[in-house]
Amino acid sequence: MQSINELLPKNLPQEPKHFQKIKHFVKNRFGFDCSVRQTQNGLIISVPNGTAATELRISHLELFKECQIPPETRLVVQINSEIN
Repeated sequence: MQSINELLPKNLPQEPKHFQKIKHFVKNRFGFDCSVRQTQNGLIISVPNGTAATELRISHLELFKECQIPPETRLVVQINSEIN
């Protein structure tokens, strides 16, 4: 019988591919980390400061195109100072 420690790492859920694409786009384009959450009506992207939020808002069309996000998706950019 396997212990709980042996079972847990194998069964952790994987992050959705579009979340990985968004994080990669933000990191490569702007040089900062972000976190991504899905809501019923769209996406919430948390960034570390107001400058990062403004940069992301300005280029949201490029983000949608490169990450293949449907244009009707609602995007919320949230400032969260705990993100490095």
